[in-house]
Amino acid sequence: MQLARTARPVAVTVGTAVIALTMAACGSSSTSGTAANSDGATSDTSQTSSAKVTPINETVHPETSSLCGDKDLTIDYLSAYDTPWQQISYAEFQKEASACPNVKTNYLSASADTQKSIANIQGAAAQGVDGIVIYPVAGEPELPAMRQAYQRGLAVVPFDNLEAGTAGTDYTDYVGIDLEGAGRSQADALGKALNGKGNVVYIGGPAGTSFTQTVFGGFKDELAAKYPGIKILTGKPVATDYSASNTQQVMAGLFASDSKIDGLMLDYGAAGTGALHAYQAAGKPFPNTVAMATDNEFGCLWKKAAPKTADLFTLDGMTTLSKIAFRKALAAAAGTKDPESPTVTAFVSADTANGQQPKCDTSLPPAADLNGDLSTSEIAQILK
Repeated sequence: MQLARTARPVAVTVGTAVIALTMAACGSSSTSGTAANSDGATSDTSQTSSAKVTPINETVHPETSSLCGDKDLTIDYLSAYDTPWQQISYAEFQKEASACPNVKTNYLSASADTQKSIANIQGAAAQGVDGIVIYPVAGEPELPAMRQAYQRGLAVVPFDNLEAGTAGTDYTDYVGIDLEGAGRSQADALGKALNGKGNVVYIGGPAGTSFTQTVFGGFKDELAAKYPGIKILTGKPVATDYSASNTQQVMAGLFASDSKIDGLMLDYGAAGTGALHAYQAAGKPFPNTVAMATDNEFGCLWKKAAPKTADLFTLDGMTTLSKIAFRKALAAAAGTKDPESPTVTAFVSADTANGQQPKCDTSLPPAADLNGDLSTSEIAQILK
């Protein structure tokens, strides 16, 4: 078992406002129609699953123990990056697996290398595991390896970073949020904060990653449609390796362009702390900012140093997608049934324009995810 990061058993429950996003499951058939959830969010009634699309912390599913079956199973978690986000995501996975004494789990990291991710998929299949849950590095490049593993009889469930392929043909199921919709939501928040005018920069992940490309597509389209006075300075996402140090260097390079930057979009907020540090190092005030997947350091930096003139809008809770992915892989491998929808809505974790400040707990490590339900001691132990 290759364990590049520690794990933490956690079940995330994000007690924040829900974004009303319509979910579109990868590979599902499409017919028109949406229905309102009790909390006001809209769910897509075109899903092939009969399960209702719900917010992450309100997902209705069978008890995980009822999905275990009675045969010994091995289900691997294949990680894309060596980041605290994936540490936490793996711990979500482990928490679910702990309900099944007949299930063994392994962890493999690709360390941001697409070819290594492909090799990890192929290696898991060759070793005869029963299922894999995978966060791909780039997405589509790993699809052929996923398809081969699926055709060999493995339960294959990618999550959160794959905008390609078809469930039932290329893999068992895909678990995720509406990334394009999330991008639109963030563009709208930034557009309002800037009163429809200004220059913005989109800081993404490794070049070509489908997560960034899909979120950026929604972000760009929303700006073009509703805020034509806002310009994306580089015209495309600025690539980083999702590390805070690299993001800081990238941001410092952007300052040298002499272009005025009025707003930031950070599609991995935990690495986006590097952008905030770059602003501090340059003696510049933080601009209006939108972000996804933030951490304790991000929230504390913002609360301590952000000017009153800048607004922050963040989405969080996506680490829990691995729990749903595990249940889907488990049911497929065990021959049981998990009828829950593979798609869920994201959460607004900070919206300063409406009085919702980011979370900050100085007693916890900077990389702590504060949108879960772990005790402070559990978080400290996992991220030590």
